[in-house]
Amino acid sequence: MKTAPGQPLEIPTPGCHYMPRGSVLTLPDGRNVLFFGGAMSTDREGRTEGDDWWAKEVPTVEDLDHARAQVAAHGGRVDIVISHTGPLAFLRHLPKNKIDQARLDDPTVALLDVILEEFRPKQWFFGHFHLSAHGEDQGCAWEALSAEGFGDKWWVEL
Repeated sequence: MKTAPGQPLEIPTPGCHYMPRGSVLTLPDGRNVLFFGGAMSTDREGRTEGDDWWAKEVPTVEDLDHARAQVAAHGGRVDIVISHTGPLAFLRHLPKNKIDQARLDDPTVALLDVILEEFRPKQWFFGHFHLSAHGEDQGCAWEALSAEGFGDKWWVEL
């Protein structure tokens, strides 16, 4: 199943939910989760627009403003962020020999830097680099999740 970013998607798997960019979900225990997907594809030349690449894949300042409004509507607090890529504070800790350094120049990274600074979440999860890594920076425990062969940790229960 494929859909354009920001469009609702019915997912037939129980417990799985599509969360549009900038949306907030309050978990049963009261924690607020901000979803801020998107990132620049460094390999878009080999992809097909509308099939496995979208022109609006990179978040905008308007997306950030939408996220701010959603956070405000949920009490102004973010406990967890789920994103595709991560803020520079986390990415600088990833092994340089395992990631395409061009991904650090992604404009999405700068928007995520703002989210980290403004909302100060306690946890952050991302998977853009397909490797397992974790750390802590600016009071936020972060984890890069891997999908490589599904042998490494590629999901986490919140």
